[in-house]
Amino acid sequence: MGGHVMNMGGGGAGGPRPVKLTVTKPPARTTYLVGEAFDPTGMAVEAGFDDGTVLTLAGGYSLEPSGPLQEGDTQVTVSLAMGGKTVSAAVDIETLHVGETLDATSWEDIRKVSGARYAANLWKPGDKKTITLNGAVGTTRFSNLQLDVFILGIDHNAALEGAGIHFAIGKIGDGLVGLADSYCGTSSSGTYAFTMNTGNTNTGGWNKSHMRTAILGADGPVARPKTNTILNVLPSDLRAVMRRVNKYTDNTGGGSASAENVTVSQDYLFLLSEYEIQKANTNANPYEQEKQACYAYFEEGGARIVHKHNVPTAAAAGWCRSPRADGSQYFCTVSVSGNAGSALASCSYALLVGFAV
Repeated sequence: MGGHVMNMGGGGAGGPRPVKLTVTKPPARTTYLVGEAFDPTGMAVEAGFDDGTVLTLAGGYSLEPSGPLQEGDTQVTVSLAMGGKTVSAAVDIETLHVGETLDATSWEDIRKVSGARYAANLWKPGDKKTITLNGAVGTTRFSNLQLDVFILGIDHNAALEGAGIHFAIGKIGDGLVGLADSYCGTSSSGTYAFTMNTGNTNTGGWNKSHMRTAILGADGPVARPKTNTILNVLPSDLRAVMRRVNKYTDNTGGGSASAENVTVSQDYLFLLSEYEIQKANTNANPYEQEKQACYAYFEEGGARIVHKHNVPTAAAAGWCRSPRADGSQYFCTVSVSGNAGSALASCSYALLVGFAV
């Protein structure tokens, strides 16, 4: 038989004794910050007794830890003591340690928060964290370059791209900056410049571009990135928590725009698409937007004008990963005024690089 009991604190030695305790329904909340107390709301607990009785408890049990949760706590023990017998069951929890700000939180802990789908409770688009870049990308050398990454969106387009926190590199102060080389604003056929391709073609789209493979090193691996790529100059603690993102883009190019051209690539680093910035397709394949979403940072009014990282007061055109739909020589850009534009694939422009944790 079954029933409910409101208070199991009593019970004599001669009465039925508990033999089993089961958490039949987990609590509504299982993720906590260090210092918060466990909340049993929504939890269902069932006790079995040596006379065959099974009761659903509405209270009368104890919890351990009963006070503030500590870093490393992974379970809360639920116990019922009656008639000299104690039975227990465990509830799995996750305890997250975060700093007072995003910047004060380690990348490892940011990854844990992201994995627990808890980031939206703590942070918002535009929140920043400082990183330091070191190393060479072609002829461009970054030497202890400090700049901020900022949140573009949380669980952005998650049904297609997966859950996580999407960031962009970057900001200096309040200004939006892209990584720029010495060729910025000019054309180059070399394999060292921040160009979409070494020639004026968008055939193969984003997936086959010189930018994706040779400059960003977007396809990884993160543990031992390709030399002379932007992935390789990122801090190792950041690379350790980065995840691949499913990014949909026109990966055919060649001046032909169709739904079939929009396919997926799996990227550790990516440039933003025209639609992800503008919430409109002006020059890109119009079918891209069926698989994309505008980032919350831009949708909520974040600045679109990109500046050079090495001259933060100078606005520059910035590359998008979207090929121009009506021409075989161009990729889309963010113009110096922050609007949709396009340029020949062999031009070097500033790079607003995205990643996800």
